[in-house]
Amino acid sequence: MRGNIAIRRKRTLTSADLEQLFDHFDSGEHDDSLFLTIALMGFHSLLHLGEMMQPDSKAKCSSKKLSWRHTLHLHKDHFTYLLPFHKGDWFFDGNIISMT
Repeated sequence: MRGNIAIRRKRTLTSADLEQLFDHFDSGEHDDSLFLTIALMGFHSLLHLGEMMQPDSKAKCSSKKLSWRHTLHLHKDHFTYLLPFHKGDWFFDGNIISMT
């Protein structure tokens, strides 16, 4: 529809990128663990970027969409966290995201 306008897309996230994240953020601190958990979940479960990060624009920021750090639960063989809201959540209950 728009003729010969070039499309620019971000580079695809790779397993090597995840390894670099673990090298940089694997401090054992809770916030770092939460960040790595969300990055792994997004990569392996194909979550939308808007479900994982807070936008830069203050007008688009909403605390309803943030994953709270106290909802992260690390278990021996899996981890879970709460995705409090997304556009497919008709009843606004949120969803527990689990990865084994």
